[in-house]
Amino acid sequence: MRSCWVKAITVVLLAVLLLAGVWLYFDIKYQRMIDVELARIRAEGWPTTLAEGAPKPVSDEQNAAVLYQQVFQIDFDAPDPWAGSDLLPDIDYDLMKAFREQPTSEIKKQVRTLLTNPETAKLLNILRQASERPHSVFPVQWEQWPGTFVPHYGKFRKACYLISLRALASARAGRIGEALDWCRVGLRMSEHVAAENTLIGQLVSIAMNSIIVAEPRRFLNTAAVSPQDARRMEVYLRQIDLYAHFTKAMIMERALGLAEFRVHHDNPTTCYNIFCPDYRNTIGDFGELFEMLSGCPDFLSEFTVKIYCSPFAWPLQKVDQLYYLTMMREQIEFSKQPYHLVKTRYDAQQQALEEMASYQVPATRILTPVYGRAAAKRGYSIAGIGLFRVVLALKAYKYERGAYPDSLEKLKETLDWQLPDDPFTGNDFVYRRQAEGFKLYSWGPDLEDDGGMPEQDERGKWRGLESDIVWECSR
Repeated sequence: MRSCWVKAITVVLLAVLLLAGVWLYFDIKYQRMIDVELARIRAEGWPTTLAEGAPKPVSDEQNAAVLYQQVFQIDFDAPDPWAGSDLLPDIDYDLMKAFREQPTSEIKKQVRTLLTNPETAKLLNILRQASERPHSVFPVQWEQWPGTFVPHYGKFRKACYLISLRALASARAGRIGEALDWCRVGLRMSEHVAAENTLIGQLVSIAMNSIIVAEPRRFLNTAAVSPQDARRMEVYLRQIDLYAHFTKAMIMERALGLAEFRVHHDNPTTCYNIFCPDYRNTIGDFGELFEMLSGCPDFLSEFTVKIYCSPFAWPLQKVDQLYYLTMMREQIEFSKQPYHLVKTRYDAQQQALEEMASYQVPATRILTPVYGRAAAKRGYSIAGIGLFRVVLALKAYKYERGAYPDSLEKLKETLDWQLPDDPFTGNDFVYRRQAEGFKLYSWGPDLEDDGGMPEQDERGKWRGLESDIVWECSR
């Protein structure tokens, strides 16, 4: 009987040793593969941590954040940096909507009172000065992920509405050149946000671009623009490079994901939290990004999650991380190209993820959704900027010749610069003369010509992706 027990114990010990050996072999193997890929990333000069990718300090004289903080009043060291109040006036958006559409004399008076208020005028001047500085570096604690807070993004959006109202007020008074100057202020502010190279920063920047570009889409409908004003604005617009910012943000996003994998490896509790639907509430503004792109799906059983997050599953976590690094390398390459060239590749990645079992690379599926939606939003912004440039050229053409050209080919003959392509086709935007004006549009992210159907219907309801991105001028 004793010998049977000895044999049984021996078999169990051998089995444990065999399993431990297999575990150790694969743990070391996959760690080496990760180390090779990380060395490759560093050799390319890209960050593998948030601290490495964070904006570098600059002198106060070059730092727009010093001026922005005079308006935003954010205490980044506070337990809740969102708690403080800024100095920006609260804008009545119903008032703004009325001022955009058919303003009465009373509406015009209210807007004029708001904008000529000495405090508001002072804040607008500070924002203008800040926008002209080359850098904007806020004291964000990037190395404290997942406790990193970016409360200034919301302040930038709020300030952008004030800038857009100021631009529209100038246009309503017939000062188109001044209105375009204020548009430049808002767009430069959006570039400051984009330059932080976070993906949520790109989305905020894109939203700011949309807010600003929406105003000239209204006030240029019937306005004449001098060639000098058009040229100055167009020269600025052509310098905006949303591809470079987006690529750098994707590289920073990879560093963010690597930080998550390190935390998961060291802390099973934190690892478990990521699979909880309430996880986004623990990570500030970044949680909104995760929710928009993928959500935090509860697709694994509690038992499976606990196993995955335990040291027993370290080799599986490393397989997950390797898949993550491969997928991010591909998506970083996608980010360098126009949307119409990579949409099918985004779709293929999405399909591959969807066909996997729920227990396969679960962290990657949450940390790294397919960023096709974000790329499509960037395409919207690129198209908006491109349409703006072409409209300015068309306005200058009419100013000098009395009528719009019959085609974009005719317009090109008068320019010493190349018209931008539609990022959703790779070809010229669609241009059609209409009575005394024109319709100019991009196909949009559905990659189909919908005949110039605008994004909003007659009641202002958003049509979604099944529409074109349209800019119309009636004269």
